Amino acid sequence: MVDNVKLLCKSQSTILRLLLLSNFKPLKKGKYYDYLVHKIYGNKFRLQFRKVFNKRKFFGYCHVEIVFAPHYHYNNYKHNGNDFSPINCIKAIQEILDELEFLKSEYTDLKVVNIEFGFNLILNTYFELIIKGLLYHKRTSFYQNFEYIPNYLITDTTAHKQIKVYAKGLQCHEKLNAFEVDKNTLRIEVKSKQSKYINKLGIYTAKDLLNLCKYDKLMDEVLKEWDSILLLNLNPDFGNMKKVEVVFIQNTNKKSYWQDLLAENVNRNKFGRHKAKYYKILKGENNLHQQIKNKIIDKIEQFKSDANSTIELQKETSTKVFSTTKLKTKKTINLEYAPLNKIIDVNKRIKEKLRSPRFQTHQHFVNVKQNIRSP
Repeated sequence: MVDNVKLLCKSQSTILRLLLLSNFKPLKKGKYYDYLVHKIYGNKFRLQFRKVFNKRKFFGYCHVEIVFAPHYHYNNYKHNGNDFSPINCIKAIQEILDELEFLKSEYTDLKVVNIEFGFNLILNTYFELIIKGLLYHKRTSFYQNFEYIPNYLITDTTAHKQIKVYAKGLQCHEKLNAFEVDKNTLRIEVKSKQSKYINKLGIYTAKDLLNLCKYDKLMDEVLKEWDSILLLNLNPDFGNMKKVEVVFIQNTNKKSYWQDLLAENVNRNKFGRHKAKYYKILKGENNLHQQIKNKIIDKIEQFKSDANSTIELQKETSTKVFSTTKLKTKKTINLEYAPLNKIIDVNKRIKEKLRSPRFQTHQHFVNVKQNIRSP
């Protein structure tokens, strides 16, 4: 589910404690940051300390950024190409926070500033056909971000987020030697660029990343973003189409057609209408966009079902524990019928309580007597 996380903490006591962790080692000293990386997990689990200068002299650190990859952690840092449910994600994040020796009371001090989340989908269609057919997210074009990674496309949808679609299976085979991952696996991912976007999804601190209910919005957000994508089928089956439909699909399967629509800039709804018509004509397996959408929906239903089962199991377990545990209560002494030695003992403890500086009023005296219990 969640691929990468960056947390930010300004607590000076936390910064000092993290600097002294024995399981991290220095990576490098930059102009603005000093870096520590995990001795075993390397750069995918690192601490970035933001430097502060006073009159050009190093003064200290204003904050620390904690960067980690929950999916890699879940797979012992071998790859991130398989299924990764919210339940497994929470387990991995909890292990990472424990590795950093954080107390639960400190989780709210860890602000989430960046996350990447999405799904790995095993396709029925060859992934290269999908990558070549990706054109736009709304009206923003996809582009190849890295020349040395040919099947990796990204789009800057807003100043707050990016959408990434790439051949995860191919990456796992060629770069990570993770041959257990299906080579035809496609990764669809939302990358936040500012905490402003994350906050809209109900994610503010590390505590939220451990809340199973918060993941519903993240999963629904991926589906919502996919709905805004224009994906062409560059190899359609024209068998069941009318002649006019064939002509329309042939024309719209050219990137220049959509570029011309955007260039007109007369009627902003025209682009959307033509996109809807394109998907309507391409039925069944011809509609690659719908095929992938169905897989996203199936994945969401699977993960939500697993989450609901976990919640119900926790409730059931909690109820059983509560019902089978005998509540131990202290026995109240009825002084009217109590033995003399008990009465003396209780009065003695009342006097001890009344010597406390907290004693102020007659009502307090009454409360003290009422609260006295037998040993």
